[in-house]
Amino acid sequence: MFKHSDFIKSFPVIILACGGYIRNDDKVREIDDTFHVTFSKRYDYSTGNWFCTHYDDMDPKRLVIHTRQLSNGVSYKMIDEMASVIREHLDHLKKLGKI
Repeated sequence: MFKHSDFIKSFPVIILACGGYIRNDDKVREIDDTFHVTFSKRYDYSTGNWFCTHYDDMDPKRLVIHTRQLSNGVSYKMIDEMASVIREHLDHLKKLGKI
């Protein structure tokens, strides 16, 4: 459904807060294949707190963030950094006139 949904593709930022329930590693590229993005960077914080950024190569207006579940035990530092990455991405898109 996500792979072919114009509605999902219309969002400039998508956050997948599902940890290992979706994979994107050396063997399986579920995030890349489903959202038409490429892994960019992994951010690591205290134990179990991490997020990864993925960008659309064909249309860099889309950012997909993959992270752990956000319901408990979340590092405030990680949330702050994630917000900064999102803010920077959206500010860049505004300068380009894409949003």
